[in-house]
Amino acid sequence: MTKSFHCKNKRNHYKKRVASLEHKEYKASMSGFTFKQFTIKHDRCAMKVGTDGVLLGAWAQGGKRILDIGTGSGLIALMMAQRFPEAHVTGIEIDESAATQAKENAASSIYGNHIDIQNISLQEFHTSGLFDSITCNPPFFEESLRCPTSSVTLRATQSHYPTLPCWNTAIDC
Repeated sequence: MTKSFHCKNKRNHYKKRVASLEHKEYKASMSGFTFKQFTIKHDRCAMKVGTDGVLLGAWAQGGKRILDIGTGSGLIALMMAQRFPEAHVTGIEIDESAATQAKENAASSIYGNHIDIQNISLQEFHTSGLFDSITCNPPFFEESLRCPTSSVTLRATQSHYPTLPCWNTAIDC
């Protein structure tokens, strides 16, 4: 009887400990993501850190000059700067809040002097010279994984879709 009581107490303690850890992990993921060499905060960005962005940042081709279109939180720009230490990465972002947060994420990393974030649309962006690599991680589905902050989602929708006339055609394919 003592052994059974002891096991039951251990099991309850374990369940409470797991619940506590799960809650801490959830809170940590809501404020941002910590990678080996940098942290991404994304609370002011419509598009949150996700598997597709991490995979694109891990697999994309690099070079000396890299352009990240729609940089969002700056995740892919930072991953490219990490993977290609000799590169200069330019990230462009149409949403002012996201561009500001991407600048902060880059500045707080060890790669800050290799990354330039600009709050500008692709249509208005001008540069001298060519890029060796261009990355872009667009939202693939308009209605999936909506941002829990509706004003951020609305702002992103209003900012991106009307300026990309071919976007709706590409989604319908």
